[in-house]
Amino acid sequence: MSSNNFVISLKSATTRRKHIDDVFTDNGVEYTFFNAIEPTPNFIDKFNLKLDLRSSLLEETEIACLLSHFSLWQHAIKQDMDFISIFEDDIHLGKNANFFLNNYKWIPNNVHLIKLEAFKTYRPMKRKKINLSHNRKLAILKERHLGSAGYILSKSLAKDLVNYVQNQRRLPPLDYLLFDPYFIQQLKNHYHIYQLQPALCVQDMNMERFDGKFRTKQKVNIFTSQVAHNKKINKSANKKLYDEKRTFIVKIKQELHKLLFRNQDKITWQ
Repeated sequence: MSSNNFVISLKSATTRRKHIDDVFTDNGVEYTFFNAIEPTPNFIDKFNLKLDLRSSLLEETEIACLLSHFSLWQHAIKQDMDFISIFEDDIHLGKNANFFLNNYKWIPNNVHLIKLEAFKTYRPMKRKKINLSHNRKLAILKERHLGSAGYILSKSLAKDLVNYVQNQRRLPPLDYLLFDPYFIQQLKNHYHIYQLQPALCVQDMNMERFDGKFRTKQKVNIFTSQVAHNKKINKSANKKLYDEKRTFIVKIKQELHKLLFRNQDKITWQ
């Protein structure tokens, strides 16, 4: 495994792997496939977790998805990688992807987590941004931005995430753990979540949201995220357990923020 870019994909997903090969090769980006962990009988046992399956709100497919990412965090630590990029197998890459993915010299000091993906069209971000090459910027996310189809994380953060996952009896969904300030700030070291603007990747199922069209001939209901195949979340239970409590005043402030700064906080991709 020579590349620091990994694409999680089921070994049997030949169509998706051909898609990824086309996308990454066309953009001049080196990558390595990681065979996604599948929820076979007793598949969790070998990970030495304290997870209580009886009280877990995650489906086995969600746990398998999380453990695929977890395995790559462990790999980054073992291989002493300063940074690792992790993708799912239904993404499209944006312009100048090779500049941002073939080396990490552009990443500023004390930046440990970068969300490369556009998922929602609007997310509150801090006003101060870090200017990068190729008309891109980094902005600190103030609230959760779901989706885990493309991100970069540091070895330091990988260590803290591995330790957290190994010692929790209940785990949140993967994208909550990574891209919700409420969770990421519970780790040993305090981290900010940086959003790359414009984003560098988007899932095929979200293309229409940002482009008004799909860039693949595949139908969206065929080409949705296979890594999380049949993922079913008990949304009301998860929301009750994992959503931080928000007062009425906080909600009002958030709505006012959306009205005042919607253009500045718009998530784009190119």
